[in-house]
Amino acid sequence: MAGLHPFPQPAGAYLPEVRLLSHGWEPRRANLFHVKLDPEAFADDLTAAQQQALRRFTELLRGPGASRRLVAKGDLERLWQRHILDSLRVVPCLRSSDRLAVDVGSGGGLPGIPLAIARPDLPVVLLEPRESRVAFLEMAASSLALGNVTVEHGRAENSPVRADACLARALASPLATWSLCSPLLREGGRVLYFAGATFGDQDVESLRGAGIRAKNCDASLFPGYGPIVIMQADS
Repeated sequence: MAGLHPFPQPAGAYLPEVRLLSHGWEPRRANLFHVKLDPEAFADDLTAAQQQALRRFTELLRGPGASRRLVAKGDLERLWQRHILDSLRVVPCLRSSDRLAVDVGSGGGLPGIPLAIARPDLPVVLLEPRESRVAFLEMAASSLALGNVTVEHGRAENSPVRADACLARALASPLATWSLCSPLLREGGRVLYFAGATFGDQDVESLRGAGIRAKNCDASLFPGYGPIVIMQADS
């Protein structure tokens, strides 16, 4: 695909162990990302190498990411909780059968890069229209040796990507997000929308009126967080 920049896994790079089941690739640990009330527990379920990669990514956000204004100055001392752990909440919302996820308006790689670290079996496309941010994403993917990450420089409206899951964090309103992301979905695909804390029944009804089913993946499990809402075309 034009505009896509894959990062092959270099020889000797760490790739967490996975095993092949009859229905697809699964992380080695059967209890990976079981539902917990503590966001920190998501990272605790990862291997030491995966946690190290997440810490390295945090430092990239704090250094070159901050210089590019990819994160707010007020978030620099709470990047782990505010951005890394928040991004990991999406992992249990994905299916083991998903073949491709796309992070729309990826910006600093949130939630796409933490997801790619946690799910090395799942190809992840980081879709970003701004060139300076694309440069950061390419640097981060290369530095972290993420062989399952592809960076695409472009807009969602013009992207050839067709994915099973479209990730939308800090993107737009629910309806506007669906309008932007739904053309990127394969049949049966879902938008995983990081909703604000005020998301509620009125938003669900608005989506239903547009022919979109919406359900919370992690409703109210984390105080202070809005839910991750799974949006899908009503069949």
